[in-house]
Amino acid sequence: MFPTTGHKAMTTQNTEKSKKKHGVKYLILGIAIFILFIMIFGENSGNNPSSQTQQIPIQKQDEALDDFGAYLQGQYYVKRILKSPATASFPPLDFLVNRLDDNRFEVVSYVDSQNSFGALLRTNWNVVFQYQNEKTYLEKMVLNGKVVYPIEESDAYIQNQEIQKEAQRLLDQINSEQEKLKSWGY
Repeated sequence: MFPTTGHKAMTTQNTEKSKKKHGVKYLILGIAIFILFIMIFGENSGNNPSSQTQQIPIQKQDEALDDFGAYLQGQYYVKRILKSPATASFPPLDFLVNRLDDNRFEVVSYVDSQNSFGALLRTNWNVVFQYQNEKTYLEKMVLNGKVVYPIEESDAYIQNQEIQKEAQRLLDQINSEQEKLKSWGY
């Protein structure tokens, strides 16, 4: 009995060793085929001009501003004028960048942010700025269709200028009437 049991145990061990050897052989063979496959098809794809990827030269940071960089710069300007910039939520993809020339950009989008009462409001914005020597210069900002920068173009400034002109006209008229009264002896 014992010799038979020992013989069976020995046969089981040999079978397991044999399976492990075959498994390792298949693994090595699979890796070799995979490497050979990559070498053959990787080399051939390089000869096919239609399968080559075009190399795009990386521009220096100071040479130009890309569309997304322009969008981020526009967000920066808008945040500076919001009542609660920490609550500002800009859309990740809903924006338009117009290149006015090599270094001028117009960015159009919207922002959701809280006003001074805590209500969430959507504000449409449009920013025009110039990018030169790694610096940006704001030219114009429009919020909800109203110019807020430059001040000279804003509705409030224009209205204030009109009020000042009207006040000056009235003062001139009063002075003229006073001069008439003086000339009549009053």
